[in-house]
Amino acid sequence: MPSLRRARAVVPLAVATVLAGVLLPAGAATAGEPPAVVLHAAPDGGGSACSTGRPCSVEGAKDRVRHLLPSGGARDIVVELADGTYRLDKPLEFGPEDSGRGAHRVTWTAAHGAHPVLSGALKVTDWTLRDKDKNIWEAPLPKGLDTRQVYVDGKRAPISQTTPAELNLSFAAATGGYTTTPANWGQDLLATVGADALRRVEFVYTGGNGPWTQSRCRVESAQIPTLLMQQPCWGNVTKRPTFTQASGSLPSMKAGTAPTRIENAYPFLHSGQWYVDQERGVLDYIPAAGADIHSLDVEVPGLSTLVKGAGTIDAPVRNLTFSGLDFAYATWLEPSSPAGFADVQDNLRLTGDNPDRPQGTCTFGTPPGTCPFGALTRQPGNVEFTAAHDIVLRGNTFTHLGAAGLVIEHGSRDNTVEGNTFADISGNGIILGSTTDPNPSDVGADDREINSGNTLANNLIHHAGADYPSAAGITLFFTQHTLVTHNELRDLPYTGISAGVVQGHVDNAAHPENTTNINSDNTISHNLVHRYMQVLKDGGAVYVEGHQGQTIKAADGSVDRAASVAHGLTVAGNVAYDQGNVNFTWYDDAGAQWLNWTGNLEWAPSRHRAAARPPAISTTSATSSPA
Repeated sequence: MPSLRRARAVVPLAVATVLAGVLLPAGAATAGEPPAVVLHAAPDGGGSACSTGRPCSVEGAKDRVRHLLPSGGARDIVVELADGTYRLDKPLEFGPEDSGRGAHRVTWTAAHGAHPVLSGALKVTDWTLRDKDKNIWEAPLPKGLDTRQVYVDGKRAPISQTTPAELNLSFAAATGGYTTTPANWGQDLLATVGADALRRVEFVYTGGNGPWTQSRCRVESAQIPTLLMQQPCWGNVTKRPTFTQASGSLPSMKAGTAPTRIENAYPFLHSGQWYVDQERGVLDYIPAAGADIHSLDVEVPGLSTLVKGAGTIDAPVRNLTFSGLDFAYATWLEPSSPAGFADVQDNLRLTGDNPDRPQGTCTFGTPPGTCPFGALTRQPGNVEFTAAHDIVLRGNTFTHLGAAGLVIEHGSRDNTVEGNTFADISGNGIILGSTTDPNPSDVGADDREINSGNTLANNLIHHAGADYPSAAGITLFFTQHTLVTHNELRDLPYTGISAGVVQGHVDNAAHPENTTNINSDNTISHNLVHRYMQVLKDGGAVYVEGHQGQTIKAADGSVDRAASVAHGLTVAGNVAYDQGNVNFTWYDDAGAQWLNWTGNLEWAPSRHRAAARPPAISTTSATSSPA
């Protein structure tokens, strides 16, 4: 069913026109146009010839493109990547100077029959046995290399970890952290691993800030009888503000809550797990029983960004196509910082360090906080574009990634993400938009900063949220004229598609205007969502929060509901089944306004109760927050 559905997808005419150019053979041109310039790159390439016999590196090809653009006349440029792994030591960055000119494009594509991989990882070799009794092996790492992921033979390996039950350990609340039983546990661990390594020990709290969250904080220090946790993470997890006019809350985790598990220390190593010993500059790993360590492909991601396209409102990056490429093996180190991962929802986090002015609570919080409301910290993308116009990402694979797979930030218009696969991603699959600018005019920008006219179509997204399970497969923040259609989303720990999550808990029935934004004319249609909500709770196949359109007034000053709905969010013709933790399948939550739910189908196995569904047309919603 999924493959047939994608094969029959209807792509908008404008998108089809763009893709038609992508499908032309390398060097081909339309009538009256000069042939495209074709450059060649290879993993072992070098120099500047970029020919089939003397291919360039990818950076060399980018330099060659930049040289050709001003002098090459009005023509397309195609960079063909030969088969193999391109190990990047820095992000591949594209700006306005790398963009196609006029109506012409620069295309980065796989050579015929090739599967090029743009990798941010180091392949680890030179293993020696560190502990024969425990079968712990070690291999050297470059000085300063850190990571939050390791992959063995193409599969994500778990970091060293344990549980309070395994340690026979209990916790009680103390100022800034815990007291533990046995009281000397933290001190004994400190003596074993040292103060620096102790500060890398990470506590994981599944459901700690609501059943839709999984927060993470690291240990600061241990001194009997107290185990202190790092700030500001600990305060952002345990002391969250309350709201006036609230339809819900951002729950604080109760002091003394025991972690679900404890990660990242040498003594926690079990079979199949790894640990980076920063002091010694090595990777420790216990291979599975019977495995030959010397025959394993062990990849350690070091880069947090593989590809970055960065334009400005006045000079966008534009007219680039990426097709047939694998974006693979990248990490993301921010959760290792003192801010940790203070989860709010959909991988949005609290990172502010001023308890007297909470992040993004504006005038609605007690105490008042930073503005605009809901300006929580968004997860970055391992592939990311800002102020991007007419970018096409087609037929690529995004895999083994440590943050979001793809982020298309503010100021991005008429981009197409079509026919890609997103798999084994630590966070969100795709993020479109930003949480920090709901109304550009409020901060002095103009409407060019609005994301508009973007299309996400025919993509397969599965096994996102591998490290941060509150992730959605697709997340939309503030956008206009966005089309999300004919995607398949499956095997997800939380929500399939999320629209407008800014924790709009200050929008209640009496005050629906509190957090208005620029959202309008967006469509989520004909997507297939299944095997979702497999870990966390209180999400859905499509989850909507906050304003989704403008309130349009009639000539007499009354609200024109039909027009407001017509220019809001349409969720139509989607199919969902096999939800793990049932709440609502089609879920309009706090502050949701101007939605049209129509023709959506849901069913579930008999072990699940029937999921509630909203009315065919929902004009406004002030339902309870996920609490």
